[in-house]
Amino acid sequence: MSKVSGQQLSTCRAKEQTAAIDVSSAGVALPYPLSDQRPLPGTLPSSLLSTEGASLYFVWKTLLNFNLWAGCAATNTPHTVTPGVPVTGDSDKDLLVAKGWAVHSTHWQPDGAGTEHNGLYWPFAAVLRKAGDVIIVVRGTQTQQDVMSDFNYNTSSASLQPGQPALNLPGNVHQGFAAIATSLWPGVQAALQELVASPAGVTNVYVAGHSLGAGVATLLSYGMQTHLQQHDGPQVKLAALLMAPPNAGDAAFAAQFNKVVNARRLPFTFDVIPQVPCSPSMVGCADATIPTGTDQNGGLWQYSPVGGTIALEAARMPQQAAVWGLLKQIHPCQMKRFFEATHVCSYNCYMSQFAGDGNNMCRLWGKDRKEEGSSGIGGTFCSGFPATEGRYQYPYLL
Repeated sequence: MSKVSGQQLSTCRAKEQTAAIDVSSAGVALPYPLSDQRPLPGTLPSSLLSTEGASLYFVWKTLLNFNLWAGCAATNTPHTVTPGVPVTGDSDKDLLVAKGWAVHSTHWQPDGAGTEHNGLYWPFAAVLRKAGDVIIVVRGTQTQQDVMSDFNYNTSSASLQPGQPALNLPGNVHQGFAAIATSLWPGVQAALQELVASPAGVTNVYVAGHSLGAGVATLLSYGMQTHLQQHDGPQVKLAALLMAPPNAGDAAFAAQFNKVVNARRLPFTFDVIPQVPCSPSMVGCADATIPTGTDQNGGLWQYSPVGGTIALEAARMPQQAAVWGLLKQIHPCQMKRFFEATHVCSYNCYMSQFAGDGNNMCRLWGKDRKEEGSSGIGGTFCSGFPATEGRYQYPYLL
C-alpha cells in the first residue's frame, strides 16, 4: 500500500494507543454478551454497568485504538475495502490489536474534492475477529470531508441514497451519516456473511462507534440486525455500543430501532455532541456550506435520540470526580481542551474503571493541586492537560 509522500498527518496518534485489558476482575474473558434489553426504553439503569461495564470497556478500547491509529494509515491508493490492516512494523504508526484478535478487513472513505487532503483514502471502519466474536469499529470525525458529513443534517429516506444499495432504514435519517453507512454497507455485509457462515461460525457481533462513527454505527447496526434476522444469522447476538452519539434519525426511525437493535447509548453529561442534531427539531440553513434549509427561509428537520441511554455522569468518574464536575461551565478561551475532555477523555476515563485500566485519561489537574475525588494520584492525563496558568488550572474552580 502506498504511503502519503512527504507528510506526517497531524491526525496520526497511534503512539497514544495502549493495550486493552482482556480479562475482567472476575476472570471472565472480554468481551462477553450483553443482556437483551429490547425493546429499548429511553433510558437504562446505570446499575447495568456493574454487570456489563467490563465488556463495554473492551469494545470501547478497541474502538479508541482504531480512532487513534486511523490517521496514520491515510493513503493515496484508491480503494474501499482491503483484507487485514496495513502494517509498517513501526509501533508508533501501526494499529494495536488485543491479543488473539485479527483484523478481517479495513473499510475506507476518501476525503472530498477541495479539501486539504483531497485524493487520500482513510480507514473509516474495521472488522476484527477472535473465535466466535466479531467487533466492528467505526471512527469519529478526522477529515474535512467528515466535518461536511456531520453538517449535512438534512433528513431523508436512506433508500434514496444514489448509487448505493439500500439499508432499508425506517423513517428519515441524517443524510451525511446515511451516505457513509450506505457506502460502507456492501463491504460490511460481505464480511458479516462470510464470518457468520464460516465453519467456526460467529455467535456475537459488537458494533461500536464514537461521535460521527456512533451516528454511522446506529444506521449500520440496524441494517446488520435486520440482515441477520432475514438471512442465516438469527442465532447471532448483535449489540451496538454508541459512544458520544449524535442523533441519527427522526422519531419513526428511533421507534423501530428500539424494537430491533440491542443498543447501549452512552453520552457523557457535559458532551454537546449527543445533543445534536437537536431534538425534536433542528433548524436548517439554506445558505450554509452544506445547505440544510428547504428554502432561503431555512427549515426544520425532525430528530429523536434512540433508546438504551445510560448517562455517564461526572460524579461517577473513578478519579478527580469533583474536577470533572467543573466542566459543567464552558469557558470560551478553553474550547479545545473542553472538547477533548468532554468528548474523548471522559469516555475512556469512565469505562476504564470497569477493568482497572490505569491508562485512563482521567486526570485533569496536576499534582500541585488537590486530587479532588481521587482514590489516588495514579492514572494518566487527558490530552492537553494539566493546563496551568499561574496558580490556576483549567477547569477553573470559580
